[in-house]
Amino acid sequence: MKAPPPSHLSHIGQSSVSLRYRQPTMRLEDIVGAGACEACRGRITKCSLERPQCSQCRERQTPCNYLILPPARPDMSKRGQQRSSSQSVADHGLEQIFALLRSQPFHVAQQILIHVHRGTDVHSIVRHVEYGSLRLQLMLVPDTTFQFTSPYLADMMPLFDSTDNPYLSSRLYQALSAEASHQGTEIVEQTQHAIYRVPYPGARIYDPRISPQLLKPSKWTSVSSDDVFLTRLLEAYLLYEYPLWPCFHKDHFLDDMTSGRTEYCSPLLVNAILTAACHGMGTLQDRAEFWNPKTYSYICLAETRRLWKQEQELGVLSLPSVQAATILGRIYFANGMDSMGWRTWSDAVAIANKLDLFYMEPDFSEKERASRTITAWGIFSQQSFSCFYLMKPPLSRTPPQDGLPNYEQAQAFFGEIWVKYPLVEHLIPIHLGKTFLALIRLRYIMNEIAGKALPEKDGHAEIDLQEACRYNSMLMQWYRELPEPLQPRNIAMPTHLLLHMQFHNLITMTFQPFLKHEKSFNASNTIDAFQKQAGFSPTKLFIASKASLQTLLHMFYHRHGFEAYYIFLLQILVQLGFDAVERLRTPEAQQKHFPVVMKATRATLILCAKGLRDQGRNFYLSELIFRLLRDEMNPVDAKLLKDWARIKNEEEREELMMEHVQSDYPVNVEAITSDPSERRLNRLLKSMGELKLPGDGGPSSSDQRGQQASRTWRSIVF
Repeated sequence: MKAPPPSHLSHIGQSSVSLRYRQPTMRLEDIVGAGACEACRGRITKCSLERPQCSQCRERQTPCNYLILPPARPDMSKRGQQRSSSQSVADHGLEQIFALLRSQPFHVAQQILIHVHRGTDVHSIVRHVEYGSLRLQLMLVPDTTFQFTSPYLADMMPLFDSTDNPYLSSRLYQALSAEASHQGTEIVEQTQHAIYRVPYPGARIYDPRISPQLLKPSKWTSVSSDDVFLTRLLEAYLLYEYPLWPCFHKDHFLDDMTSGRTEYCSPLLVNAILTAACHGMGTLQDRAEFWNPKTYSYICLAETRRLWKQEQELGVLSLPSVQAATILGRIYFANGMDSMGWRTWSDAVAIANKLDLFYMEPDFSEKERASRTITAWGIFSQQSFSCFYLMKPPLSRTPPQDGLPNYEQAQAFFGEIWVKYPLVEHLIPIHLGKTFLALIRLRYIMNEIAGKALPEKDGHAEIDLQEACRYNSMLMQWYRELPEPLQPRNIAMPTHLLLHMQFHNLITMTFQPFLKHEKSFNASNTIDAFQKQAGFSPTKLFIASKASLQTLLHMFYHRHGFEAYYIFLLQILVQLGFDAVERLRTPEAQQKHFPVVMKATRATLILCAKGLRDQGRNFYLSELIFRLLRDEMNPVDAKLLKDWARIKNEEEREELMMEHVQSDYPVNVEAITSDPSERRLNRLLKSMGELKLPGDGGPSSSDQRGQQASRTWRSIVF
């Protein structure tokens, strides 16, 4: 299938260099240096090899321990002592390797020998096997030709085929197309380009500090004594949620957690992270049921709330307190408890103001400044996102004063998360710093748009043409300046795809009101009069972004699936899902011979419904929106959902929904300037007073209740 040549959006930020882009491939020793200290190995940073403390550890004020002797010749007087120490360390490592060769299954032992033959550091091999990484890779080696199967197959090109769709020439799209055509690729291709060939859930984070023996998370929480389970939760948070919502410095947090210090780590912060991670832990049953005392989601949330209340009563003012409150507020929003979320964030901002986080303070060390800057911008970024999509005026209209580094300096400032895919020898960065910078810059624009479009109270606001032109220039500049790993041709990881989805969603919500203006203006002038006057065409931009969103969502699902916890996905699934419902009601969809474009629209609707259902297993708000979408679908489309659309104990959950949900989330709102007051979820729920719920004393049967519920939802929302 030949992709159309990109034009309007697709050329922005592209260059001949990006077409030759290759993902960095390197071993740990190449990054940290031979003989690096254990702290630098853990952080995956270049070690200066200075003794007794390297420059990185000196700057970060962390312990500096070497398990490998320096290459320099030892002093003659100490040669015997060092030889003895060296021999002891070497003997211990060899004993461990020998024990592993005897105790592990034959295929694991073979892999250990291969690593020994390649010269891999003995201690790295031991750490891999002890924490299960090597064995896990062998157990989880995926069939990388596998694609997540669409619940409803159709030719999607009528939706994708836009002259302004740069993602049709992306390496991920080409990889998916090749797999669909040839049913597989060579093993060399799979390993060399793993991010395009292997689902992200198959990757594991590589950080020697993230092990049960070093972290000992049970010392920081009372929810469980199982350090392996708790470590898995922390790893899941860093892999999936942290890259999109960073509010603390990962390396400073892990360094303090392993050493037992409390400057950048605290029981409250650890418990907040564990609570958020519970929602994304696929092995936990009923993890979305935050009200159920039998679930870890409830247990962790209760402990986090207890510690938060305790710190408030004691008047604790610390970075970990602000960071934990930011995470806790986001958990409340995901569970539909907005009033508690706003209150928690207000308290977090109050503490941040007392700590002067939003102002430049020249007296802090580089380490302190980095942590404070990430926290301040993390708060600003998250409130921008939540206020925009909840259609509330921004909590903060002024960004933090302390500036951020440029893209080239991002890795050194924010640190990096390195992942390892099965069968792949090299480490792959997720480009944490670059992604965070791109998110902050995009959300800065989002905050400006929200500040203009959203009044202090629910109502209607306008964006004039001059402002629209300025926002268009800002968004196009953001797009052009994306670093090479985040450009459309090279993106593949979930965080990168979601970043681009947010960009295109922001375009559609901002410029949708101008579609009618452009049409009426052109009708009374020439066909492109509006574009000549404004410098851009909202209609072309809107159509291009809509096609890009469709492409990105399908690529995301076919490569990574929807099972992992991505609250980021909610707005995209809502926008495309409800838009598909409306399109399937048009006269075009009622023709005797169902048009190809309508089949593609139906496929997107079913896919969005599946995404909402899968995410509903992670957080409750998504389940509620799924039910709204499902009940609005016509019987033919609803039948395609099959068994996976069913919700266990649905009537009982309706009662719980009425009791627990206080969400202001606006359902089925097309533009940022629309009036959301009648579309807010809490108002819709209040309007359901006529609904006979279990325990209301009504004589209606369960079937009657189900029919009444379906009628009521449709009449209220649509």
